[in-house]
Amino acid sequence: MPIHKPGVRITVVFFVLLGLAGNGMARTKHRNATTQTVPETTRSLLLEAAMRIEQTDMDCSHLVHYLYNRVGLIYNYVPSNSLYQGATFFLRTFQPQPGDLIVWRGHVGVVVDPEEHTFISALRTGVKIASYDSRYWKAKGRPRFLRYTGPALPPELAESASIVSLSNSAD
Repeated sequence: MPIHKPGVRITVVFFVLLGLAGNGMARTKHRNATTQTVPETTRSLLLEAAMRIEQTDMDCSHLVHYLYNRVGLIYNYVPSNSLYQGATFFLRTFQPQPGDLIVWRGHVGVVVDPEEHTFISALRTGVKIASYDSRYWKAKGRPRFLRYTGPALPPELAESASIVSLSNSAD
């Protein structure tokens, strides 16, 4: 007869969820994202949430992490330099779509319109839309585009389940 231990079940569930969240540091250099895995409604919510924020104390990578978590795209916080190298739940893509990340060594934002080459991010002047074709951003080097491929909460549950808050600030 099997013995049921409630504590064991909770521990197993915890470690399964921890495994799903990843450590944010796994490399993904050998795989490329070619399809959109995030539903369009979630991408729209992501961009709407970003455009409602005018000022923040968060740096660029904390802002992106906050926005993704807010719409149910859950991943452990990763600084932009680590995202640039590759991170769990993100695959590099050469055909960016709205909602994908644009990452330089030292900066990250969310693609707004790939045809217009625009992204939104926490900049010195606030949360703004900028062109990644501008002289300033081109001087930062070639950006990488990353597509989220991890688990997604349904949009109606995402905000209430968000693990970060607007009060999070930069390190």
